[in-house]
Amino acid sequence: MYLAPTKRLSILANRPILPIILPMLRRGLLILAVLSGGCARDRGRGIVDNDVTYKVPAIKEAVENKDTTSLPELVAGLRNEDPAVRFYSIGALKRLTGETFGYHYYDDPAVRKPAVQRWNQWLAEQGK
Repeated sequence: MYLAPTKRLSILANRPILPIILPMLRRGLLILAVLSGGCARDRGRGIVDNDVTYKVPAIKEAVENKDTTSLPELVAGLRNEDPAVRFYSIGALKRLTGETFGYHYYDDPAVRKPAVQRWNQWLAEQGK
């Protein structure tokens, strides 16, 4: 049986609205809760992750927390193929140690190699 919109409204007008709306609201909130469960930001594996979208924020966090336990991974980041990882790694190392050992993230790999070796030597001297 088809009811015209005005007829539907008149039927609803005689009933309390809360019992009608409350179940729909509950279902909507339940659906929202289920769907938003996957919306939390995945932090990946942090500074050891190979994905730059996780690695760069983890490098920034290491600097903010003055996390010297991340130094070996930061030095390893100097050899990364991604210039963004190299950029953030040397920036973090400079902020944490005050050193660069002549490293420039934009240099060719052959030019960067001696500076990376100096960083590795420095790490060994620090016992890390």
